[in-house]
Amino acid sequence: MTETPKTPEETTPHSDRHDELAEVKRLIETYGKPVVTVLLVFMIAVAGFQLYTSRKQSHAEEAARQLAAATSIPDYEGILDRFGNTDTAPAALLAVAKLYFDNGNYEMALTKYDAFIETYAEDGMVSTAELGRIFCIEARNIGSALQEAAEAYAAFATKYPDSFLMPEAVFGEARCFEQLGAFEEARVLYEDFIADHAENPSRYRAEDLLEQITHRIEMKAQPAAVAAEVSPTKAMPAVVTLPAVEAPEV
Repeated sequence: MTETPKTPEETTPHSDRHDELAEVKRLIETYGKPVVTVLLVFMIAVAGFQLYTSRKQSHAEEAARQLAAATSIPDYEGILDRFGNTDTAPAALLAVAKLYFDNGNYEMALTKYDAFIETYAEDGMVSTAELGRIFCIEARNIGSALQEAAEAYAAFATKYPDSFLMPEAVFGEARCFEQLGAFEEARVLYEDFIADHAENPSRYRAEDLLEQITHRIEMKAQPAAVAAEVSPTKAMPAVVTLPAVEAPEV
């Protein structure tokens, strides 16, 4: 016997609900109410989880979209306020810390880097935050802070010998020595880096810095009468650069 196709009227949502109720009635008659009750509870739980997952995914996507469009401190602070529980939050916190640093607000930047280290200790970007906080200490530009920063840079390079940030730590330590007037210590750091990391792309930067510090040492060693005739080498600015923060994939 050929089954007669259902008409549009017979396939309305109302008819679907009627079929579902009929199925539930059949389950009750077959297995009894306790079993069906358990099944219904399970189905409700699954449906609720799917709805939660869908909304959470949408929330994360919006967070990533806003992170990609953010350009200012208020932008990133807004992301942290609204999406602090998403995977986007660590990147936003690093970004706002760097902006505070770039704007010369080193104490606020230090606070943000410390917050990152405390909150996201297991995050893959924690080394960036650790280096960032050392930059903030160096930027205070006083003797005790420079000495503290030099020691912190050395500790960072030892802790992360294979990190792409390691050269920045070595150069940072040398830069602190230069600002403290310890030119020989800075020269040794550059020479050791070149000898130990011949294949590292940062070697060429180290060679340039070594040439500059060597020239400063030579100038310092000249007799006062001769040195007065030669224009002194301008001190190197404490230029620090943190890696760009990318929006995490969702």
